Amino acid sequence: MESARILIADDDKKTRDFVAAFLSYKGYQVFQAGDGQDALEKIELNDVQMVITDIMMPRIKRPGIYQKTESNATGDSDHRIQRLCQL
Repeated sequence: MESARILIADDDKKTRDFVAAFLSYKGYQVFQAGDGQDALEKIELNDVQMVITDIMMPRIKRPGIYQKTESNATGDSDHRIQRLCQL
């Protein structure tokens, strides 16, 4: 069974690394982004299923990430983010 793909988006590298290490240890496939624009690009490239994000980040803040992913959603549940979490 394929593990879930999770994106950690936070401009604080220590926070990203800590959360990513824990989730990787638990068997998830983890991607990291240091700002909102990078997060949007990685969401599209890696077809992530969950995003854990900081509220305030450079370039695009959490509400902007949510709005852009929802407006680009195809309606296919395999291509939509299932949950947007706040660190």
